[in-house]
Amino acid sequence: MIERRKFVRLKDSLKITYKGIGADSVEKGSLIGDLGGGGVSIPVANRIKPGTILELEIYLPKREKPIVAVGEVVWLTVREDIQFPFLVGVKFSSMDPFDRGNILNYIAKKVQSGELFEIEWID
Repeated sequence: MIERRKFVRLKDSLKITYKGIGADSVEKGSLIGDLGGGGVSIPVANRIKPGTILELEIYLPKREKPIVAVGEVVWLTVREDIQFPFLVGVKFSSMDPFDRGNILNYIAKKVQSGELFEIEWID
């Protein structure tokens, strides 16, 4: 399998909320599976089809406000987890460049401090 990511991905357990675009969408919460400058994986309770657009709020430590982004679900896998049986990969499609920088700085600090859960380097 060819890896298409352009950013380092950090496995961590930060709080995230997400909801579909539309009046009838309900906001839901989870902990991220991994996070990078280009996207995030999210364990979810219900199947979310690839192509679905989500509004995201990512809660980094020591920040008063969450990072707000819009992203597209690009993949879905089934997991052996009762509470969150699916994992979706979301590619960011809209995010303030300053917020993307905050994500990249957060990951860099984790790398430097050695407090990593797990990291995957991508070309």
